[in-house]
Amino acid sequence: MLPKELITDVMKKRRLSLHDISTLTGMKESKIEEITDGYLPSEKVMNNICNSLNVDINDVTYDELNISVNECAKKMGKSPLFVKNAIRKGRFPGSYVEAKELTSYHIPRNAFYTYMGMQSNSHVLVALELFTEALKKSLPTE
Repeated sequence: MLPKELITDVMKKRRLSLHDISTLTGMKESKIEEITDGYLPSEKVMNNICNSLNVDINDVTYDELNISVNECAKKMGKSPLFVKNAIRKGRFPGSYVEAKELTSYHIPRNAFYTYMGMQSNSHVLVALELFTEALKKSLPTE
């Protein structure tokens, strides 16, 4: 889940306003609004948001091309700790650990699906969208 999706999801589920999120995180409303508009926060800021909102940091990914640690663990039937250890030991092709202020795990979605013997379904979704659009155009309108 991208940071913007995480915040908007929490806001909807818990019926919180931008001001409420700002109060809980200790961040300015303008900064929260930037994130909900798609700005990618630093790992330190994201960790603060997750801790303040009681959300698991392992559910966060920083772009749509990666899979989160929790999503990966669920698909494998393993724990998030197992996934993190496998990445640290270099056992996940294409995955890596970035250790700065905080540690972040990058698991490319397509590399993961290939590793697991699954196919990424992104091409299927694109084909389905194109088919749906073509179908809509071909149906008579009232």
